[in-house]
Amino acid sequence: MADLATAIIKRGSVKSKLTNFSKFVKKVQDKDSKESVVETDLIQLKERLKTLEHVKYEFDEIQGQIEMFADNADLESQYAVRSEFEDEYFAQITLAKKIIHDNDDNSSNASSSHNTRKRVDTNYEVAWNALLERYDNNKLLIHNHIKALFNGESIHRENASGLRKLIDDFSKNLRALEQLKQPVKEWDALLVYIISTKLDNVTLREWENAKADLESPKFNDIKHFLNSRADMLEMVAQSSLEKPRGYNGSTTRGFLTTEPVEVRCVICGGSHYAHTCKDILKLTPMEREKKVRILHLCINCLKKGHHSKVCRRGTCNKCNEKHHTLLHSEPCKSNDSIHNRNDTAEKASEATTTLGKSSVTLSACGSVDYVFLSTAYVQVTAPDGSAQIIRALLDCGAQSSFVTKGLIKLLKCEMNVQSLYNNYSLNQWFFVIDTIAGNIPAVNVDVSKLAIPDHINLADPTFFKPNKIDMLIGSDRMFWGLLCGVTVVFCFGSVGIVIAKYWQRNYGYPMV
Repeated sequence: MADLATAIIKRGSVKSKLTNFSKFVKKVQDKDSKESVVETDLIQLKERLKTLEHVKYEFDEIQGQIEMFADNADLESQYAVRSEFEDEYFAQITLAKKIIHDNDDNSSNASSSHNTRKRVDTNYEVAWNALLERYDNNKLLIHNHIKALFNGESIHRENASGLRKLIDDFSKNLRALEQLKQPVKEWDALLVYIISTKLDNVTLREWENAKADLESPKFNDIKHFLNSRADMLEMVAQSSLEKPRGYNGSTTRGFLTTEPVEVRCVICGGSHYAHTCKDILKLTPMEREKKVRILHLCINCLKKGHHSKVCRRGTCNKCNEKHHTLLHSEPCKSNDSIHNRNDTAEKASEATTTLGKSSVTLSACGSVDYVFLSTAYVQVTAPDGSAQIIRALLDCGAQSSFVTKGLIKLLKCEMNVQSLYNNYSLNQWFFVIDTIAGNIPAVNVDVSKLAIPDHINLADPTFFKPNKIDMLIGSDRMFWGLLCGVTVVFCFGSVGIVIAKYWQRNYGYPMV
């Protein structure tokens, strides 16, 4: 019904356009009977005449919708409205064209004016007959109504409004077809099938059960079924709105209080939050985590009563893991961050924002995360007396020693290996392989903060630069000989004693 009301309003707007045009034509006609029409009036009349040609198309479209919604009793009156509008429309067009032709170029005489009127009247009859042939076409109307039956909107989910709209649309189209002398009452089987294809799955299943007792279902049978089902759905929906599930008649009101909340630290008992407590800030991240676990606090929010797995607080600001930022541990700590830890903790207790800045200082790391392998430069002497300095990897986990094919081409060739910083040398057997390892280390490492004493001779002064490995020395007697410069006899405690003696001899003070 809402669509019908909207269409009627639009039709009234279109009819008002025709009324305004009629008033203007009458105004120009009155001037024409007394004196010649002003040129501006003729120009305006021509422009309005062009605009009016589109009004008829608007009216036909809207009136067609209204006639589709109309019932049998109202259909005749709608046809009368259409006929009245068309008569007025063509009468005004004829009158407007007559005025224009009579006043064109101010050169027409009475005879030409008479001929013009005759020609215009003849054109009106031709146009009227053409329009009747175009719009008063029963075949076209029948085609459109049958098309509307097949192309109606389907229902995808069971609802009362969809069922009622489906029945209303079918009924209106069938009434129009009946007015057009079509045998609608003989189409029951076809209509039942068309409607069934537009039902949702639930309604279709119920209809199949309902028609089981019917030998030959009629259109009125499925119409009655759908109306009854729509009534049932509306009653259920209304009942659920009136008595919502769980309703107990009580009314809940929300309000805001401004009563201050007492803050209590779960670590020291002071009037501050746990993450601003001096007792926790002066500790290292590992010590903080140990303290938190002893107190059975959540490691994510530093509060009691729940586990970090169910904590709804955000994650760490540095690694996005499920722990508090104060508990975040870097792989290493710079000396500056350790020295400044106590001062940072003093400032952090003043405000939460200051705490955030202090946390960055506490967690700052000034060095990199690398593991250096033991490497050394050694002099290798071949049996023919030729010597070459190469880079060797000292592997205490290997039981044999190896060299690359690039260094030696004969299998199990005996070689003399000598230290660059003492007189230690040894003839050694090696296994020959294609490659021992890639460049060690893999990347350049900044060692400016290691503070290596100047008086210490490094076995590999370029240990921090990537370079190739030509020899691997296993954990045999040559391994300890290169390290200490003496021959080691393996027995319980002997290795430690030899290294201690070596340190005392070279640096003048005992090992700590």
